[in-house]
Parts: sequence; C-alpha cells; structure tokens
Amino acid sequence: MAKALNSGQESKNDAANLVIQSYKQLLYGAVEFEESAKKMEDKYNEALAIYHLSYDFAWSKKSVKYCGFAWRVAGSALSKLYAMNQSEKTEKLILCSRSVLREVLN
Repeated sequence: MAKALNSGQESKNDAANLVIQSYKQLLYGAVEFEESAKKMEDKYNEALAIYHLSYDFAWSKKSVKYCGFAWRVAGSALSKLYAMNQSEKTEKLILCSRSVLREVLN
C-alpha cells in the first residue's frame, strides 16, 4: 500500500484501489463480501484479523490514518459482524438501504 500511495496523484488512487481489491480477493475469495462462497465464520475471523493488524500498526505509528485500510478491505464483514453482535444483545436488527435512510432523514 505504501508503494501505491507514493506514486503520482491520479495513478496513486488507481494503485491504491488495486491493492484494496487484491486484499478483498484474498479475504473473501471474491471481489465483494456478498459474492464470497467462504463460510461466514471464516470471513468474520479473517476480517477481525485484518482489523486488529491495522489498528495495532496504527497504534505503533501513532497515526489513525492507518486504520482506514481495515475498513476499505473488510468493512462489509466488520459492519455485518458488529450489527449481528448488537442484535444479539438488544432488540431485533433493522436493515435499511442508504437511499431510504436519506429519504427519511431529509
């Protein structure tokens, strides 16, 4: 990722996106979380590993900017895992698309 971010401005974004996509492919065995054939438990455990590694690295560098990597790569799995854990502790979970939420809140 560091090499990708040290390239030119326009190519920097393209290079970073390629790195993110390759790590998603490694994590999910597919381009996105929803398309993966892996067992859910495996996806969640690997997403948590990426989360912990990223946050430990950010802590060691004393820079929060390194935390974003975990969310770009494993954000879908981490969000679903968080929602699932919260729904077990509290009331039933309600899923809502962004467009519906925007319409309701605006």
